[in-house]
Amino acid sequence: RLRDLEAVLQQMEPFDKSLQKIDLEQYSTSPHIASRIIYTCATSYDDIDGKMVVDLGTGTAMLGIGCAVMGATHVIGFDADLDALNIAQRNIEVADVGEIMDLVMTDVSRLPVRRCQRV
Repeated sequence: RLRDLEAVLQQMEPFDKSLQKIDLEQYSTSPHIASRIIYTCATSYDDIDGKMVVDLGTGTAMLGIGCAVMGATHVIGFDADLDALNIAQRNIEVADVGEIMDLVMTDVSRLPVRRCQRV
């Protein structure tokens, strides 16, 4: 499964260096590293298969797509950058995970946060 996951991620379009925004801390995660992170989460911690995954700062959606491939039931990728989301959308189409992964354009650092009481 690890080889298959990495093979899918190898097909993903990376950030266009000319469009990367340093202030948003955009950087590429290699397919090799991404596949191992996702595979470890899936096999060692049972954190992906059958779960909903939220990918904050999804960028090109490399990690979110990997989670979809590894059996997540739904993946939502959030990013504040339209250029990154355009690449992410193309990658979702290439990986054929459009039924599983959605994208949302928002700056999550600006979302209102309320502390909830523990139950």
